[in-house]
Amino acid sequence: MVSLSEKDVFSAIDLRGMIPVMAAALKAYSSERVWVPERVRVQYGPPETTLLLMTASSEALNLTIVKCLTLLPANPQKGIAAIQGELTAYIRETGTPTHHVNAEAVTLLRTAACCALATDLRAAKNAETIAIFGTGPQACAQLMAAREVRAIKKALLYSRSIERAVETAAVWSAMFKIPVIIGIKEDLRYADVICTATDAKYPLFDTADVKEGVHINAIGSYSPSMRELPVDLIRNSDVLVDAARFCASGAGELIDAFGTQVEENVQEIGRELDEPHRRNEKRYSVFKSVGNASQDLYAVDAILKRLDLRH
Repeated sequence: MVSLSEKDVFSAIDLRGMIPVMAAALKAYSSERVWVPERVRVQYGPPETTLLLMTASSEALNLTIVKCLTLLPANPQKGIAAIQGELTAYIRETGTPTHHVNAEAVTLLRTAACCALATDLRAAKNAETIAIFGTGPQACAQLMAAREVRAIKKALLYSRSIERAVETAAVWSAMFKIPVIIGIKEDLRYADVICTATDAKYPLFDTADVKEGVHINAIGSYSPSMRELPVDLIRNSDVLVDAARFCASGAGELIDAFGTQVEENVQEIGRELDEPHRRNEKRYSVFKSVGNASQDLYAVDAILKRLDLRH
């Protein structure tokens, strides 16, 4: 069994390289060319602790993966990553386990790449200002993703912790060579793109706070009890999702907005990539992702191939 570290993953593929890989993964999922069962979600131990177990398999890739993640929102206060886990790759034909792959790095890259695709499909071509809710690795990756597809010139940063926001803004400003400003409510109306990467239980802003035609990538909430966006905004948006059936059972804001009719009111991005539709620029645009293992499957396949570990 070969173990691949975070460093190994990032040396094999960067965000730009992952974008076409996720386009293939999203298309494969929507055309049912990959097997992805319902994931298992378990609450246990300390308050707010979640364990997620997910798997996917592809005959064409001759690959199966199993990923187990733990999500502990309180961890960053202890200097520990909120999302941790393990991902194992198997030869599909024989069931032989071959590689352990750093799950956090794969999750970070594949989520950001999916959001880059959604932003490229739906955000205004002249988008320059982005608002980011969150200060963790996924939040940073959202800024990176937007910059891959739009000429972002300024970022507004929102966080529950002023100290963390100030520290993060300084780091991002130096990293991306653009102004990163601590945002206030009134600033949000200037954002062309909004990205939410939080564990919020209630909407982070009101619909009246954002401008007409804004595009939003909402990736933080992953269970019915979590929600980052207001119901009225969702109902007045063109909604893209990575996987309709998973969002129907796991996206709290979509369940609030559409009840049992989530799948009838959203469009899978995998289908949109094949047949792009002209967007109504007077409506809000939302990409909602709860993630699914087909994305991890294709990401791992690409990583192993680039490291010349597939035979």
